[in-house]
Amino acid sequence: MKRPDIRLGCSYLLKEKEPKDGIRYFKKLLKIGFKGLCITKIKPEEVRKSYDLKKTKIFHLNDRKGIGNLSPKKPARIINKIEEFTSSMKKGVILFEGLDKLIEENNFLNTISLLEDINDTITTSESSLILSLDDSKFSKKELAFLERNLELSLNRGLR
Repeated sequence: MKRPDIRLGCSYLLKEKEPKDGIRYFKKLLKIGFKGLCITKIKPEEVRKSYDLKKTKIFHLNDRKGIGNLSPKKPARIINKIEEFTSSMKKGVILFEGLDKLIEENNFLNTISLLEDINDTITTSESSLILSLDDSKFSKKELAFLERNLELSLNRGLR
């Protein structure tokens, strides 16, 4: 997997069936000095074990209460966690996997509003966002909208 240059303050879209490349790319950035935050539908224990991410802060998108969980029904908490991370971090990277889960709970337009807030936070920070998604779960119109609103695609550099 070749690492394309990543620019701080940019959001990247990565289309993949499962977030394996996104996690591997994220891990590669951690190894070269980036600090990381991961928000995912996958259980944090599985991510930590499979990808050896012992020190990385991982939030699980689910409806359970507790430390390390973020409810997809409460998008304001998600943006708060991202803002906390970006304001305290130089050279940070956020891997976000679970946009489809947010859409299920909040609808497409509300989720896009959240994504725009996240993107605004990223563009004014010294962090970058990798948004990993399964494009088969989105309509052509939804995918075109996402592609227009996220600056860059990682797929060309990762495959």
